[in-house]
Amino acid sequence: MRIAVLQTGRAPREARARRGDYGRMFVEFFHAPGQWDVLDVEHGEFPARVNDYDAYIVTGSKYSAYDDVPFIHRLLELIRELDRARVRTLGICFGHQALAQALGGWVQPNPLGWALGVRDLHFTPAAAAFPALDAVPRPLRILQTHMDMVTVLPPGAVHLAHSADTPVEMFALGGHLLGLQGHPELDAEVIRETLRKLGNVLTPSQVQAAQSSLALAPHDAFLHDWLLDFLTHGMAQRQPQPRPRTAVT
Repeated sequence: MRIAVLQTGRAPREARARRGDYGRMFVEFFHAPGQWDVLDVEHGEFPARVNDYDAYIVTGSKYSAYDDVPFIHRLLELIRELDRARVRTLGICFGHQALAQALGGWVQPNPLGWALGVRDLHFTPAAAAFPALDAVPRPLRILQTHMDMVTVLPPGAVHLAHSADTPVEMFALGGHLLGLQGHPELDAEVIRETLRKLGNVLTPSQVQAAQSSLALAPHDAFLHDWLLDFLTHGMAQRQPQPRPRTAVT
C-alpha cells in the first residue's frame, strides 16, 4: 500500500520538538506496513499523478480552507482530481474542511470560537448505512483544536456525526472520501500547549472546560483501526433493503 500524507502546514513548535511534524505524527499513529511518503504541499511538493498513491491523508494546518493562498488553490484542485479518480482520501481538521471546500461545500469560522480538548461525537442516523461504524463507541471521543468548521456539505456527501459546538464533525462522499474534524494523531500535551498560547484569547471558563475535558481518554484504538481500514479499503455502504410488495386486492 502506498500512502501520501499531504502536509499542509507545520505543527506547533513544542509539538515538533517532541514528536516531529504533522506528517511524522500520522506515520507513527498508523504505524502500518507499506510506503508512507510525506509531501510538503505548503511548499509546493505535490504528487506527479493522483494514481501514484493508493490513498492520501490531508493534514491539519494554520491556514483556512478558504484562504487565497496559491498552494491551497492547487490543493483544492488536487482534491477534485482525487474525487474524479475515486482515490481514497482522508481529510483531518483543515483537511476535512478542504475536502468540503473543494467539492462544493462551505467553510466558515465557528461563531462559538475555538474548540479545544476532547469532544464527544454523536452519530446521525445516516451512519447506520456504513458497516465500518457498527462498532463505533457512542459517543466517539476525539481531540479537537480548531476555529473553522464545515457549514455546508458538498453535494452527495453523507453527514455522519456532530458535536455540541460543531455541526459537521464527520462526512463521507462516495465511499472514497472521508472528512474528520478531530485529530486522532495529536496528544493531550498539544492541547495544553495550545491553551498556554491562547491564554489571552480564551475566557477562563473556556480554558477550564478544555483542561477538564482532557481527563477523558480519546478512542484512539478504534480511530486507528477504522481509519486505517478506510485508507486500505474505503467506506462500504449498505444497499437499501427493497420494500416488501403489498398485495392488491
